[in-house]
Amino acid sequence: MKALITGASGFVATELAAQLSRAGHRCFGLSSGSRPLAHPEHFEQVLPFEPDRLAEQLTTLQPDLVFHTATRFVAEHQAQDLQPVLEANVLFGCQLLEAMRQAGVRRLVNCSSHWVHFEGAAPRPSNFYALSKQMFENALAYYGDAFGIGSTTLILGDSYGPADPRGKLVSALIDAAHSGRELALSPGQQVLSLTHVCDVAAALQVAGERQLQASEPLREQFTVSGELIRLVDLIEVVQAATGRPLHARLGARPYRFREVMQPSLNAAPPLPGWQARIPLRDGLRELAALTQAPAP
Repeated sequence: MKALITGASGFVATELAAQLSRAGHRCFGLSSGSRPLAHPEHFEQVLPFEPDRLAEQLTTLQPDLVFHTATRFVAEHQAQDLQPVLEANVLFGCQLLEAMRQAGVRRLVNCSSHWVHFEGAAPRPSNFYALSKQMFENALAYYGDAFGIGSTTLILGDSYGPADPRGKLVSALIDAAHSGRELALSPGQQVLSLTHVCDVAAALQVAGERQLQASEPLREQFTVSGELIRLVDLIEVVQAATGRPLHARLGARPYRFREVMQPSLNAAPPLPGWQARIPLRDGLRELAALTQAPAP
């Protein structure tokens, strides 16, 4: 398989490229160049994102499959976030689809979010980031219906794992336990869906194989979820994994506006042929062991 991965410098893309290259597939990246690649050795080539040349680049490369992992995340937006979020999550995606149409590339795996489905199965974005993801999914439906571009969209929860540069919750909890500093949190009753990045990358591979094995491009959507756990319970698991107390100030911060208290797992069926293989407690123990505790 010849695969093109957008957002090549991203956390999920890095693990996906590693798994694909180990399996003998050819990996190519597409990147804005805003961040260096953590492991460039997994890519044969990383193409610079040039909107005016994207169709030409895809025509030359002719990938069998595109993994669209590029995204820009903002939990609670401000006015200045509108343009960069729309450019990254909607405009770039549409430019990619148009380039695929012109190049005759017809299969794509897309990453969506539980946050698109606020308090139910129907699309109801919980924040502006989720709105931008839904806007791209509408474009994906149009390009599928009008031009036959196939897509498998995976509705993902939160990912975690080693060398995560994103400053996400799991990393913050482990860092706080190691350092002994206080961490101001919400009351902590929200349920999180946590999936190890290795399992997320494996799910993307399963979705890609479905597209490649089908005689015609598929148009489908699936839910990918790891373990469900309340934040208050996650704190206890982190303490057990690190062997250190976590000084969490529950209730020191309010819940986010339109906080997702329970992920909607019935928005789409589970991805056939995939299940999470890394239990949360094992994944957190691995992270705790890899994280260097500061010297006293």
